[in-house]
Amino acid sequence: RSGAAVLVSLGALGCGAEGRTAPTADAVVRSEVEPCRGGPVGRATGFAVSTSGIVTVAHALDDARSFTVLDASGRERNAELVHRDDELDVAVLRLDDPMAGPLSLGPSVRRGDATVLSTGAVDGIRSQDVVVRRRARVSLDGGLRRRAIEIEADIVPGDSGGPVVVDDAAVAMVFATSRRDARGWALDATELARALRATDVASTVALSCD
Repeated sequence: RSGAAVLVSLGALGCGAEGRTAPTADAVVRSEVEPCRGGPVGRATGFAVSTSGIVTVAHALDDARSFTVLDASGRERNAELVHRDDELDVAVLRLDDPMAGPLSLGPSVRRGDATVLSTGAVDGIRSQDVVVRRRARVSLDGGLRRRAIEIEADIVPGDSGGPVVVDDAAVAMVFATSRRDARGWALDATELARALRATDVASTVALSCD
């Protein structure tokens, strides 16, 4: 039922089913992350919430040596990490050059149709029509809880950080997927707003190779 707590597993997520490119896709970026100990480059999605601010998932930067941000045109953007909230799984990046067409944060949604924009395992930006099943209080390892929405969607590696869009506004940000069926979870926009209020855009946060 709405408001129920669910236990989810985190992971680097990716692009869903093939879909159309939406006008709001101009706000979406791909983050390519170089791990500290070598191996394949990781991918995550992010999106602009202001002309110089990007939000994405904090877990994509775990054990990261460096990251690169590419916009919808494939242009590399200089960006620095200015805020990280591991409890909410939100990272905020500051861009050196402004982006046009950032997404506004929309109101909470309970159920209905939406679109997930992502970069995932493909080049370019794709959109996936999804269904918001319910609002949920998500319980995580360690007892952490987040306000989230549950979506009926094909969430695969690289979708983490993708916006859930309703009426051209971001109502949530994808952060986890089910291992059993076509479901995912996305952090409610109210939680994103809380992380943004705590961000000092003049600061920088160092990456760590533990």
